[in-house]
Amino acid sequence: MTKGTWSKGKRNTKSHGLCPRCGRRAFHNRKKTCAACGYPSAKTRKFNWCTKASRRKKTGTGRMRYLRRALKRRSNRRQFNGLSPILKKAIINASRETEKRMPTKRSIQKHLRRQKNKISKRRSERKEFIDSLEDEVTKRLQVSDAK
Repeated sequence: MTKGTWSKGKRNTKSHGLCPRCGRRAFHNRKKTCAACGYPSAKTRKFNWCTKASRRKKTGTGRMRYLRRALKRRSNRRQFNGLSPILKKAIINASRETEKRMPTKRSIQKHLRRQKNKISKRRSERKEFIDSLEDEVTKRLQVSDAK
């Protein structure tokens, strides 16, 4: 057998197939191991001498089906916790009333108005009470001064 054209035609068997884990054509059919990710071993194959390859395989290069949603939930939670307490309460009350996870802007505004009206009503009642106390104090002082 020479090393010319005729010997090239004999090379029609594939040593590597598709890997079930990484999907690359690096799964050795006879060894039953992947040359790219190290499947079936539990740990993914990676070496420090090839930093570009590890960069290509890192988190964020694929779909991130679960992680994308988890990160979004975390950012939404942080945003909600950063809101003022009155707005948080309005959102919670609106979601209870509409029975939706995220209520509409209109329903949130409605509950916010209700809360602001309650607060202003309480403030006015407190002010009236304090004024009545002050009046009572001045009356008693005048009575004590007269004696």
